[in-house]
Amino acid sequence: WFIPNRDGSFEYNMKWSTNDPNLPLLNLNLSGGAEKAPYELELEFDSMHIEMLKNQTTELQFPITSVGEDSLHITLDLESIPIWINGDSVNYVLGTDSTIYYSFTIDTDSIDLGHYTTGIRLNSNDPLYSIDFIQITLDLVNGQMTQIQDFEDGLVAINESETNIIYVLDSMFSDADGDSLMYSFENSDIVAIELTNDSLVIQGQTVGMDTITFTAVDGFGDTIVNVFHVMVNDRPTTSGISDYYTRVDD
Repeated sequence: WFIPNRDGSFEYNMKWSTNDPNLPLLNLNLSGGAEKAPYELELEFDSMHIEMLKNQTTELQFPITSVGEDSLHITLDLESIPIWINGDSVNYVLGTDSTIYYSFTIDTDSIDLGHYTTGIRLNSNDPLYSIDFIQITLDLVNGQMTQIQDFEDGLVAINESETNIIYVLDSMFSDADGDSLMYSFENSDIVAIELTNDSLVIQGQTVGMDTITFTAVDGFGDTIVNVFHVMVNDRPTTSGISDYYTRVDD
């Protein structure tokens, strides 16, 4: 078949090898011509790739321009309607040198990390685009967890709550796509550690130095580990000092 991609004249030479000893090579010269159709559309791109985080919504537009000499008739709809994309089935009539934008929405709230594919079906009276498919691919990736505040080495007194070290974890970590973060810790028994209402409370138990390893994870492979130290002392006490007198000349 012959499908021209431009107007004008075309020539082509075809050759066949045969088992006929009188005609071992057969040549056939082909020629033809094409005229520009009065209906012609122009696509800015023939596929779309989107990368998004979880729990996001975005609206996208797919432009189509009529560049022919007569009105262009177009039908657009989505190949399928998975839960992550939404768009209407629409019909347009475009005059010369005019552009329409097919709008659709992507919502990643209800899908897992991964690669997703669908597409836009296009039908038109342009002979080159009587039936076409614009592929849409989505990569849903994990948003990065970041640490806003550092853990610092500290000093506490044994069983003295007013010297406790308290870290408010919500103000120390953030996650780009709003994942619920999970925390864990390792230490010896020199300090007592408690996770309460997203706070880390450190209280002294025994005199000495404790090394604390604190880990934050988002459940999707992102991990932050901190190591810091806490010194535990007895609270100093004071006792009465008796008056002491001496002579200046002694």
